[in-house]
Amino acid sequence: MADLSTINSALKQTWTEDRLAEQLYAQNPILERVKKLKKTEVGKQALTAVHVGRNWGYTATPSTSGGAATALNTAGSQALAQAGWNYTNHHMPVRIEGDAIDGTVNDTLSVAQVVDVEVQGALMDLNRQISRQIVSGGDGLIIQCGTTTAATLVVLNATDATNAFERGWVDTGALVDIGTTGDSDVVAGSRTVSLPNIGASTLTISGANVTTSSSHYISLTSGRSTTDGSSRELNGLRNIVSTSATLGGITTAAQPNWAAANVDSTSQALSLGLIYTAQRKVQQKVGKIPTQLVVGLKQAQNLYSLIQAQVRFSSDAGLTAGHVQDVGFNNMEVLQVPDVRNEDLYVLTLDDLLLLTAGEPYWVNKVEGAGGPLRWAQGTDAYVSKITYRAQLGARRRNSHAALTGLT
Repeated sequence: MADLSTINSALKQTWTEDRLAEQLYAQNPILERVKKLKKTEVGKQALTAVHVGRNWGYTATPSTSGGAATALNTAGSQALAQAGWNYTNHHMPVRIEGDAIDGTVNDTLSVAQVVDVEVQGALMDLNRQISRQIVSGGDGLIIQCGTTTAATLVVLNATDATNAFERGWVDTGALVDIGTTGDSDVVAGSRTVSLPNIGASTLTISGANVTTSSSHYISLTSGRSTTDGSSRELNGLRNIVSTSATLGGITTAAQPNWAAANVDSTSQALSLGLIYTAQRKVQQKVGKIPTQLVVGLKQAQNLYSLIQAQVRFSSDAGLTAGHVQDVGFNNMEVLQVPDVRNEDLYVLTLDDLLLLTAGEPYWVNKVEGAGGPLRWAQGTDAYVSKITYRAQLGARRRNSHAALTGLT
């Protein structure tokens, strides 16, 4: 029979920190493409320099000066600001039941199967949480509520409910808080979700009845502060590609260049002209075409329909169609990310996004010291561990990105 040391050995050999990182990034197409930055760290914060202004000491002089020296404009300097990025902390507990260990034949294949079921599943779930955060607004607000009167059947904003339920951001068994932007659980805390209904835009929660309005939001428990509502989640594309949101501690009021090239939130159908306009505004700002078009599956389908309608065929022999995954647009790769909201489309320059980390994802025993990742959960017939990842998503510049956030 396999014992705990055998499982720990398999975890060390099969699920090293390198493989944890490889699995994490390989399953997350945006995270995989964003460059990691060598940064200066102060405590739990990473610091980066941001270029926010030019040297305006340029002077044009006449071809002859009549013998007099021509004065030059006062020398300026490149304007720099310092962005501070607080790491967000992501933990995924792993639990392997004792009977699974005791019933495993002591060979590599059987041990690997036990490990893979739990670790692969935990990594996938961690990945889904990070993917959701990357394409969100960095505020931890997952679903806006509607009007609920003293009930456990909570009414939700239809658009938010559709996005969340289709993507599994909130599902049966999830622990959620309900509160305001300033207090995550002022209405309810740590309630278990059941019966999410995408058609009715409702979900049922455990515990006592609640009363909600459009000023209330669903958050994952611990995703936001219970005292001031501040988010503990990653920055996301919705607050990075913004013309108004503060990012890295730098405000757009103080540094107008610290803003996206364009964000169009108009409720409208996707058109090729809208994408050309977003692309042009980025190019106008930075002088080069952005590299990536990031869309959810709904707008990927809409984009393909627009492009396919322009295709002409000389013959129907050997004809195939529906190559949605192969679409590109004006020198930009089209990256389809299932977690992107139905109404969003991003025009990005990936080189200008930053992945700031405090190291690769790691097992808890990296901090504890000697021994394997698994520990006995006292009082139970189970063994537990934890994968931790400390990271933040940032930007070198924001004006090399644009977005459409009101697509129908």
